[in-house]
Amino acid sequence: MFDCNSFINRKGWKQRELAERLNVGTSTVGMWCTGKSTPPYDVILKLIDLGISPAELLGEDYSQKFFKNSLDGFNNASDAGGDPIDYKAPAFLEAVKNAMLYIEECKNSK
Repeated sequence: MFDCNSFINRKGWKQRELAERLNVGTSTVGMWCTGKSTPPYDVILKLIDLGISPAELLGEDYSQKFFKNSLDGFNNASDAGGDPIDYKAPAFLEAVKNAMLYIEECKNSK
């Protein structure tokens, strides 16, 4: 379930500030915060740009399913003729670490 309150609190914003950033009405954000409605697709994309987490957007259960589905594509690499990924291999772990550092740098440079 969409957790607008968690996102707003994590960012240290008020409902009004989120509404301004998304170019929607404060009452719209209020409806999201009370669970009476959810944002449309175009607003979801803007929320992603603002840094919403998968758990805040989808809820914890669906966030986990989303990540599992994403990893399933990698797990099936051998089906497409590639080697299966060794998630414990030092090279893989280093690549993930570097990717996370890059993501943090990008977020901090905005």
